[in-house]
Amino acid sequence: SDYTTPIVTLEQADKANALSAVGKDALRRLKAIYKEASGRGEDLTTKGIMQHRGIAERMYGSFPEVFAPGKEISARSSVVLRCAMSMAAFGDRLKELNPKLKITYESSRKYMPYLTGRTKEADKFCGEDGAWRASAKLLRLDYRRSTLCRPTVFRQIVDEAIYRHQIINVANVLGGFRLAKYGHRHSPL
Repeated sequence: SDYTTPIVTLEQADKANALSAVGKDALRRLKAIYKEASGRGEDLTTKGIMQHRGIAERMYGSFPEVFAPGKEISARSSVVLRCAMSMAAFGDRLKELNPKLKITYESSRKYMPYLTGRTKEADKFCGEDGAWRASAKLLRLDYRRSTLCRPTVFRQIVDEAIYRHQIINVANVLGGFRLAKYGHRHSPL
């Protein structure tokens, strides 16, 4: 799968005795992460729950007028279980902070168009000419300038002199790291 690309590539480099100590450590850590994450695609993790609770707490502190006692909050999520659980984690923390809040929860296909950006209004933001596209282009430019793309960082992971003589595609390593950072392999460098 795409998630194993960096592991497979680093294992190939390791078998060719081309990994530096930093590269070996990266491989060890990636294997540990994969072992923990395997089979959990689309799950809401404990860390994810804590992140939603933290966001709720910060919002509660920043916007007290929105979360005043007796306020009614209508919470909606997509039909994806992870999203519904995220909504519940967020709402649960708000209720802990203010038990007098009235929160209703709903996860329904009815809300999918606006929650997934499939409306005319969303298209103005996310469409081909939308503001989001411009931001995404800037993010790609920023990534191209990032330290991960610099040869010195790559040399810390892989002994370049040995690696150069092996039949291993360096782009696979960088593609795997793009996957870890952006969630897909095909972000242009």
